Amino acid sequence: MKKSGFKGRMRFTLVELLVVIAIIAILAAMLLPALKGAKDMANGKVCLNNLKQVDLAIRMYADDCNGWFPPTPAANNYAFPWITLTQMGYIKTADCTSKWSAPSGILKCPSDPNLGGTVSIWNKTGLYWCGSQYGLMSYLTYDTDNTYGNKRWLQIDKVRRPSDIFMVGDTYCTGATYLSPALKHIRSWNVICVDGHAETLNNTATYASGPRWVP
Repeated sequence: MKKSGFKGRMRFTLVELLVVIAIIAILAAMLLPALKGAKDMANGKVCLNNLKQVDLAIRMYADDCNGWFPPTPAANNYAFPWITLTQMGYIKTADCTSKWSAPSGILKCPSDPNLGGTVSIWNKTGLYWCGSQYGLMSYLTYDTDNTYGNKRWLQIDKVRRPSDIFMVGDTYCTGATYLSPALKHIRSWNVICVDGHAETLNNTATYASGPRWVP
């Protein structure tokens, strides 16, 4: 008579099962930070690619407009350059005309957890625009109509020290669409300088490398 094989079959005890589960949990805990770090690095590369495309759009605008940066016609109008670039077709977004435009395309940083973009008044009727998670250095375009007697509108080839001066980069979503460094990528931020080269800087490097804000 053939004996049943059930008696000779190996079975796990409850203790052994718990040990296996504990080992799996420990391995997962060890691997998850590494996976998150890899995802953060990948998002940082995508963000940098976005900024390079924004840089190209700014240069195309400048080529068509005698070298001038997109204008910021008055104080508290920091969104105006982005409105100009999107409505004139230099940057393609899903919606660039709505009062509360959500960031999309190359104006959305993949590492930014906010669904909205930076918020800024963009015309004298008090409408707000929040379609970008990147900021443009206001000292390059500020008060272009000299409303406040503080005109700083520049042509791109007239900027002194172009390799040192920040132009466009990660900015805080709770601020405005001017450039205010936001450390979104493993305690670092991405920025493009006026000469077109890209940098990824931590907070110390941002402020320790000399005056890079005022051209």
